Amino acid sequence: MLTVSKQYTFDAAHSLPGHPKCNPLHGHTWTLEVEICCGPLRSLEKWLVDHNGMLMDFHTLNEIVRKILENYDHSSLNRQVSMPTCENLIIQLCKEIDHQLPDDLRVYSLRLQEGAGGWCTLRP
Repeated sequence: MLTVSKQYTFDAAHSLPGHPKCNPLHGHTWTLEVEICCGPLRSLEKWLVDHNGMLMDFHTLNEIVRKILENYDHSSLNRQVSMPTCENLIIQLCKEIDHQLPDDLRVYSLRLQEGAGGWCTLRP
């Protein structure tokens, strides 16, 4: 499996209603790792011929992910996700990123780190 990966950071606040510690609005620096791979339509030979030796240009991936993260950076995540846990947020981000990729590429995995401590990983 050939993948292309990039890491991004953004700052955002959230509140987890009903949670004893995380109910008050508070913020984190979030780190998102995006890993892209080929979809079922591609063969190894086509990767190199169709993309000049690249599965996906890093610049193209940056344009897609940064445009999505603009909606989250320096915002309250409760406006985008009703219960903005790390798990719910990564699912939402995966849907948004996957929707913007060319048909022959897909999200292989995402890793979202909440602050300096914990993270979750999604491999759709």
